[in-house]
Amino acid sequence: MSMLDGVSQCWPLAKDCLVWWDAWAAVGALLGFIATAILGFFTYRLGRAANRATRLATQIAATELDRQQLRDNKERVLVLVQIAGELSINLNKVRDISAFMGTPGYSDALVSSRKARDEFFNALDAVTFPVVRGVTERLHYLTPTDGARLVRAMGVLAVFQELRPENPDPDDLAEGLGVLSSTLPKVIDDLRIVWEASQAAVRELGIHDIEFARSVAGQQTD
Repeated sequence: MSMLDGVSQCWPLAKDCLVWWDAWAAVGALLGFIATAILGFFTYRLGRAANRATRLATQIAATELDRQQLRDNKERVLVLVQIAGELSINLNKVRDISAFMGTPGYSDALVSSRKARDEFFNALDAVTFPVVRGVTERLHYLTPTDGARLVRAMGVLAVFQELRPENPDPDDLAEGLGVLSSTLPKVIDDLRIVWEASQAAVRELGIHDIEFARSVAGQQTD
């Protein structure tokens, strides 16, 4: 009761009691301070725990991102290695076609000769991408630039392969050949850049064997 005596002359409170309101206010302030201190302590502890959890989550996310990037790069390299041979062969084929179209009088020869025209379009039709099409679902692992260039080159070639004329109008054929002739250098550039990326992937894996590559290319062109 000594503590209560300090804030009130009698206990329990009654009509003849004299309440010391200042003392009661002091007690209330003290209790408020204690409650605030306790709340602050637990808030501090919770804040530290939350910060530790946030740092841990950030570290886990960063680690998982690194792992995902490693997996994606591994897939990119494997896809490039898988299509390297086909890219090399087709790049040479398109270069040969473009070189032929750079010779004087090629357009007149194709317009006037059905045999020459068939041979030309047979060579164009021979540029196919079965290996690339076999990994279509994995092409997203390539860099956006390499993937876009590869798809663009394949698309342009497919368009011209579909335009093979049976009984062409000479003027229309000459115009179409002119468009093809001006487009092929861009196709070559696209294929070359992706092919260079594939060669870098081969070297990255340490399996570059130039003699083996030459023998394969020689067999494909025989």
